[in-house]
Amino acid sequence: MKPVVLAVLLASAARAGEVRLALSDAVAMALESNLEVAVARLGPETAEAELQAAWAIFEPAAELTFMRTKEEEQSISFFGGADVGVTEEVTATAGLSQRLPTGGDLGLAYEQTREWSNSVFQEVNPAYRRGLELRLTQPLLDGGGIGVTKAGIVIAREFLRGTSAELQRDVAGIIERVCGLYWELVFRREDLRVRQVSVRRAEDLLEKNRIRVDAGLMAPIEILAAEAGLAQRRVALILAEDALSDAEDNLCAALGLSLDATPLPTDVPQAALGRTDEAAALETALSHRPELEMAQAALDQEEEWVRMACNGRLPELNLVGSYGWGGLGDTRAVAESEWLTGDYEVWSAGVELRVPLGGRSERGKLRRARADRDRASLALQQTHRDISVEVMAAVRQVGSDARRVDAQRTVKRLQTDRLDKELKLLDEGLSTSHDVLLYEEDLAQAESDEVRAVTDYVLSRVALSRAKGTLLDDHNVRVGSGAAYTGETER
Repeated sequence: MKPVVLAVLLASAARAGEVRLALSDAVAMALESNLEVAVARLGPETAEAELQAAWAIFEPAAELTFMRTKEEEQSISFFGGADVGVTEEVTATAGLSQRLPTGGDLGLAYEQTREWSNSVFQEVNPAYRRGLELRLTQPLLDGGGIGVTKAGIVIAREFLRGTSAELQRDVAGIIERVCGLYWELVFRREDLRVRQVSVRRAEDLLEKNRIRVDAGLMAPIEILAAEAGLAQRRVALILAEDALSDAEDNLCAALGLSLDATPLPTDVPQAALGRTDEAAALETALSHRPELEMAQAALDQEEEWVRMACNGRLPELNLVGSYGWGGLGDTRAVAESEWLTGDYEVWSAGVELRVPLGGRSERGKLRRARADRDRASLALQQTHRDISVEVMAAVRQVGSDARRVDAQRTVKRLQTDRLDKELKLLDEGLSTSHDVLLYEEDLAQAESDEVRAVTDYVLSRVALSRAKGTLLDDHNVRVGSGAAYTGETER
């Protein structure tokens, strides 16, 4: 529902105390004002923030350092150049570092150094140095590989997938509840109409009996029987009015309306009877139910944790290397010019190996990760079974309610015929008011039961849509991918 339409409905409720509502309007209003939706939409928002944070490992970092050191040391040799050697050094470094998809770290650093010493043997004093160096550290075992490097991102992405599916599940639950309240109100309004008609029938019977008694065609006790029947129907009418008020309050509370408002449903329950294909319903459920998406996302997360735990058991073997060039001079300008020639190369290459002894921590982490994965796998299988059972039960309920509608319509037709015949017998003096009142009550109950059967059939269709995972599509409700309910429905 568009916000302007929603505002018009709310303004109407405030002004006139009545709100004419289609089912789609009720669903939109509930999703706009329901606190459960507001809470549920925070899940995907949190997951999106975690996914954004997980990608931060690939953001480049700038590094700036400035260091000044001074060292004084007693000389133990004539070649120390002074009785007490004094060395002062000032270093400034600027660089960039970047994590690679393979798990390695690549860095580029530019360094400037000024070094002074009181040694008589230091010919360039002070000495200025310039240097540029490219460094690479690449894990080959533990911590190496694209899968391990991006495991945190995959876990965050699956968490977002799971929370988005959870939001869809919660929204579907709210829609189902609103549909139940809406159709319950429809039934209560129709049941009230049935009770009102029943009272009018009893009033008509009482009036006719009085006329017949006055004409000497009927015993006065028939008036008493009609009055008793009328009193009973007025009691039933009072109970129906109370039930209607409760249904109105329940729907108002769900839609965020004032309890003083009077919701007026405009949709009429339709029993479009027909056979439901169980196999097709189950296939749809297995591809649309958010619970399966949630369980699969949880399993995929645990698979990533197992991958990381397996990798963590490997030794640390790193390939390290660097390449650069530098320059030296007694002034900054000379050092800069020497550096720019690129004649003085500096490089290194090698490996680093670290093997943990024992490895109990890594083995424990792996065992726990595998247990969590197996638990998630079993939960997925159980969810699959539960959904299959739920869909089959929903399909059977739809079929049962459809047959019930047909049966109740037959009952209503037969009760109508019985009452008509009994009224003719009463006119001929071959029946009593007591019998007529019984048939009138049977007809009223049959009319009420027919409406109940139709609304129950509609609700069983809603439950089937929920079981199949298509309830949101049926009501044109969109849940933003990785965000929240958009707050709009399409009519």
